[in-house]
Parts: sequence; structure tokens; C-alpha cells
Amino acid sequence: MNDFSKRTLKITPQKVRIIAHCIFDGWLYSINCKYAIGYCNKNTSLMNKFVSDINELYGIFKKPRKRIRKSTTYEVEFFSKKMYNDIRVYISNDKSLTQSFFRILKRKKYLIKLFLRAFWDDEGTVSYCGSTRKLRGRCSNKLLRKQLLMLHKILGIVIKEDYDNLGLIICNYENLRIFNQKIGFSKNVFVCKSNKIGPWFGYEKRKVLNNALNSYNF
Repeated sequence: MNDFSKRTLKITPQKVRIIAHCIFDGWLYSINCKYAIGYCNKNTSLMNKFVSDINELYGIFKKPRKRIRKSTTYEVEFFSKKMYNDIRVYISNDKSLTQSFFRILKRKKYLIKLFLRAFWDDEGTVSYCGSTRKLRGRCSNKLLRKQLLMLHKILGIVIKEDYDNLGLIICNYENLRIFNQKIGFSKNVFVCKSNKIGPWFGYEKRKVLNNALNSYNF
């Protein structure tokens, strides 16, 4: 077994994050004998972690393609057939999880936490204004939404589908507290520049969530 096969045989934290980011704010494709995995985000900390995970799992890539979209969104893309084939087996054609990978996740709570944190880092918004305190994560894929609901349930987090069936919502103190304890947001993930409505533009998501929790009067 070569070094590449040894590194990629197990489901590691790095691989779980890569799979999650490819599903939520990323992509993978093969066309004209070109095999690519990419990711874009407004938070440089998430971009740097994605690159670090790729390099730790698959070896150092000297020249990934990088660019900036609309001056605020960062994008990185790696080209490797072996890497593409390794990640592709865990992601269905509709960008939900394959059943085999979903079964693996359900058995290991620490992997569930990593996967769901990547989801909330990429797709999550924190609403804290007046009496409104809730989290919303975008997800228009019906099957993936169902998988996400089940993974939250395994961790004991009450979550429901948004009214428009395009996302998931967590609300009320106890559910937000459990979310913060078991999943939370990554460090240096900020309320993005496109969300200029409200007072929290530029704040860390996890700080906004903590402020919302601390605002409850009991």
C-alpha cells in the first residue's frame, strides 16, 4: 500500500471537514480528464483550514488555483484525480451524503460534531435582535436536510425545518445552549459582509451566539 492510500484509508477529521465544505460551499467535478475539488468562503480562517486539511491528508500541493471573487469571497481549487476519486465516493450526485458515509457518521458522535460545525460555519446565520434569538442554516437539498436533521437529533439538539423548506432553524435557550456546547462555531468565523442588516456585521458568529444566550433573563 502506497503512502497516499495509507493517508486516505480512514475517515479522519480532516476528511470529514473536506467532504462537508465540498458539499456546502464547495464543489468537485471531472471534465475533459480534469479532476478538481474546490471551496469558496468569505472567511479566510475557513479557507486556510481547508487548504491545511488538504495538505495534511493528501500531501502538499504546490500550486492550487486561488482567486478572489467580488473582492470579498476567497476561492481555492485543487486538481488531483486520486483526491477527487477519494472524496467522490462519500458524496452523492445530488450533493447529499452517500448512505455508506452517513452510516459511518451516525456511529461516531465526534465526527458528527465536525461535520455539523462545518455546515454551520458555511451556511449558518445567527439572528439576535430584540426578542429574536435563533440560528438558521441554509439547505435547499431535501435529502441532505433530512440527513442533517437526524445528525442533530443524535446529538440531542432540537432542530426543525424552516417555513420555506430551504433551511433549518434552532431556537429557544435550551436548544441554543446545547448547540453551543456540542457544536458551536469555529474561531474567527465572522458575520459576513453581505449581511449588513443588523448590528452584528463583522462580529464573530460565536460571540453573537454567546451574547444571545447571555441576554436571556431567568
